[in-house]
Amino acid sequence: VEEQYYLFWPAIFLLVAYGAKKIRIRIGIAITGIGIFSFIFATYLVTRAGPWAFFSLPTRAWELALGGLLAVLGTWLSKTPRWIAVLLGWCGLAAVIYSGIFITAAAPFPSWPALIPTLGAALLIISGSRASGYGPARLLRQKIPQFFGSISYSLYLWHWPLLVIPLAMQDSPLNIYQRSGLALLGIPCAYATKRWVEDPLRHGRFIGTRPRRNLMTAAAMALIITGVALTTDYLVTTNSHRNVATMTPEAKIAELNALLNPLTENNKSTNARPDTLASPVPTNLQPQLIDAKNDRPITYIDHCHTQLNRPPSTSSCLYGDLKSNTTIVLFGDSHALSWFPALNIVAKKNGWKLLSLTMSSCTPADIPAWSPSNNAIMENCAIWRTNSLKRIALAKPLIVVVAGTRGFATVDSKGRLLSGSARSAAWRNGMKRTVAQLKLTSSKVLYIADTPASLVDPPVCLSAHPENALACATPVVNAIQIDWTRQEVSMTIDEGIAFIDPGLWICPTSPCPVVLGNLLIYRDSGHLTATFSGALASRLRKAISIATGITFAAPKPTSTP
Repeated sequence: VEEQYYLFWPAIFLLVAYGAKKIRIRIGIAITGIGIFSFIFATYLVTRAGPWAFFSLPTRAWELALGGLLAVLGTWLSKTPRWIAVLLGWCGLAAVIYSGIFITAAAPFPSWPALIPTLGAALLIISGSRASGYGPARLLRQKIPQFFGSISYSLYLWHWPLLVIPLAMQDSPLNIYQRSGLALLGIPCAYATKRWVEDPLRHGRFIGTRPRRNLMTAAAMALIITGVALTTDYLVTTNSHRNVATMTPEAKIAELNALLNPLTENNKSTNARPDTLASPVPTNLQPQLIDAKNDRPITYIDHCHTQLNRPPSTSSCLYGDLKSNTTIVLFGDSHALSWFPALNIVAKKNGWKLLSLTMSSCTPADIPAWSPSNNAIMENCAIWRTNSLKRIALAKPLIVVVAGTRGFATVDSKGRLLSGSARSAAWRNGMKRTVAQLKLTSSKVLYIADTPASLVDPPVCLSAHPENALACATPVVNAIQIDWTRQEVSMTIDEGIAFIDPGLWICPTSPCPVVLGNLLIYRDSGHLTATFSGALASRLRKAISIATGITFAAPKPTSTP
């Protein structure tokens, strides 16, 4: 972000100042306009696409523009009355300290929370323009603050790999002692690189001070780094795809059934899961780890899955056999969408049309949905749910398949967090209202229990443990919350709707594996890969028949979904 900024900054100055008499005023107006636009855009984007807001220049430019505005106003700010400068300085220092203690990862950064440390730094600079024995400059000019100021940029660069690499290696959060130790380790690293790398380069000790030579050296280093990165990426990608033959949907279904049939039969007879065996990650794993995050239902590409804090999808969202007069519906949040690949195959084999209506973080229960990204009730969830129920009523479906996530916070209409029996009662009452509406449009309402969860991000964990996939397994008690499953069962009995528990399909052994055969189960900690879901199609088809009493005709041959 900074490098882009430094490229655009001179160009903007040249364009704005060209032919102007009052250059400082014109540049100040331009900086202010850019900063205001950037901040508004950051506030808009942070709740819709957080990573883009954090890593993009247009949404971070306002922070750097504030520094530019200080430079433009420098001569005027130096005339600030001393007592005001002292007050501003202490306020600025307090804001910076407050930011380090109280701004957490849950804050919508770089929106309004970023104003606190940024304005705090600006106030410190304004205060420093007026010498006073009562301001924070007296404290900050001491040797220890000056030392940390001198190595601050090096320390900024070092802290990230020092904290992230150990975190990735141990697959669990670092405790306070580990984080503190790594932070302290960054201090000598930062000092060493500043003294023996940065300063010699900056002062021309290695390459001289001729601009042409410096620019050529910088360009050469950038090209070398880019070349190494692209070559490494190419080699890793090529290596990960070696000798991996794509299996047909039928082959995946047959292979998974061959694995699950004896395991599930054993579970029925002994009422216990057999032990998960230690084994390396298969070389023919499908999908490959490098592709796992993108092994998602096609509804994402078709814009049929409504994303978090986005307007409800207006696409037709019809799949399966589009010529059929019989429609089935998939309705729920992103965990419901995990069943789309399997249900789409079922729909095609039985000559059904499939209407897919799903939204991230939006429970099918008629209760307020809480947005984890901005800590507020999602107003668009209720809108999406109402629109979806209207579409279901118009479709007059044979079956409505419903599923939802157990892990989201449950709140009341005022956004107050519910827990224990209050949370259970709110969910039960919300599902009762939703099911009542669904029953008006379909005689067959089917609820699928929530999928077992993983305590780790399986693709990341398996990448760190290629010789032992068991290291990424999750204890059954953590993967399957039996109390919540009992609530789901109780709700379906009370409402008189069909129920399927896929727990033994996804977690047939103990601890719950993340790989079955050569199939990767999860694409992240809570969602199935589209490959694994599709391989469960025949098992889902049989379960639907048993649960709803529908007799299926002989299956039609299907193409790749």
